[in-house]
This record gives sequence, C-alpha cells and structure tokens, in this order.
Amino acid sequence: MKSKLLKSITAILFIGVMSTSSIGSAQSKNVQFTDVPQSKPYYDAVNSLASRGYISGFPDGTFKPGANVTRGQATKIIANVLKLDVKNVKNPGFKDISTAHQYYGYIAALVEAGVISGFEDQTFKPGEQMTRAHMSKMIIKGFGFKEASQNVSSPFTDVTKKHWFAPYVESLRINNITTGTTPTTFSPSQFVTRSQLAAFVTRSESAISSPSVPTDPDFVVDSIE
Repeated sequence: MKSKLLKSITAILFIGVMSTSSIGSAQSKNVQFTDVPQSKPYYDAVNSLASRGYISGFPDGTFKPGANVTRGQATKIIANVLKLDVKNVKNPGFKDISTAHQYYGYIAALVEAGVISGFEDQTFKPGEQMTRAHMSKMIIKGFGFKEASQNVSSPFTDVTKKHWFAPYVESLRINNITTGTTPTTFSPSQFVTRSQLAAFVTRSESAISSPSVPTDPDFVVDSIE
C-alpha cells in the first residue's frame, strides 16, 4: 500500500516538474520589446522571429521597429531563416567583403544559393540600407516563389513593366506577402524597416505553408520550392 502511494506521489511530482519546465520554456520564448506593444500590426511577426533567435533587440530592451535595415543585416536574417550553411561557403569575390567580414558567411551563402548578387563594380555594399525593391527580389528568390510575368500589369503605379523588380513585387502581392505602402503604391525606392522585414519574412513563411491561388490570369505558379 505504502509502495503504491509513494509511486503515485512520485508520479504527481514528476508531472508537476515537467509542467513547470514547459511553462518556463514557453515564457522564455515570449520575447517582449518595450517599443513593440501587442497593439502594433507587426507585433506577432517581430515576436515570432525574436523567439526563434532570428532577430534581436537592443540592450535597452527596445527593438527600434522604425529603424532601417542594412543590406548586411538583411542577409544575416534571411540566411538564418532559410537555415543555410554559412560556414562552408564559396567566396563570392566582392571587393568590399573580406572573409573576415561579419556578414561574409551569410552573403556568400545567399550568393551561392542564387538569392542575391552584388553591383556591377563587384561590390556588395553591406552598410547601405536595403530598399524595398531589392528586398522583394531577396524574398522571392530566397523562399522559392515563382516570379510573376514581366508583362503582368501591377496595381501599383510606381511598379511598371519596365522595372527590373516588377516580377518580384507582383509575386509578393499575389502571394499576400505585401499590400504595398498604399493600395496603389509599393514605394520600391524606400528603405525597409526592421518591422517591415519581420513582416516580409513571416508572411513568406505563411505563404509557403498555405499557398494562395493567384487570381491574375497571366500568372501561373508552376511550383513552390
């Protein structure tokens, strides 16, 4: 009798310890930034990436959602989200990216994967701020979405068929990854903020797990890699 009672007590204590451990683990993943309240539309996106260690805040407990993202910072986040091997990489040969550069592995991995490329002068400019146009290409290439046809008419007046980024922006729109800065503009030359990048990434993840059916007659998704 005593033996059975002891086993029951032990089992209850074990379950209690496991439950406490699980709660603690869940709470540790619920990252909170003082400048990202739950009322903000990007709260879930920022919290999701932060809880998985893909983005981080600052020592003062802030995230600075309105701060612009540099090209180097963007490569680190995207490469980590895509779980690319950033150690065993081939040197892309950019003049301004040495093998000792803090973003070397991330940049090299994305170049090798065909996600990004540098400029005509053989530089990458990691310290420059990332534009929404360049981000559209990185997202579409990185997550393996099919590019829209160059001839598809975009509802965004600042994205025309002559623009190199038109297929990427239109693919973002069709896959519900962006709705533009307004219903009729995408603002391709504007810089990407930290909160916008978080939204781009998490929406892309959602689009992959639950792909939408394009409504545009000239756009056909062959596959999503």
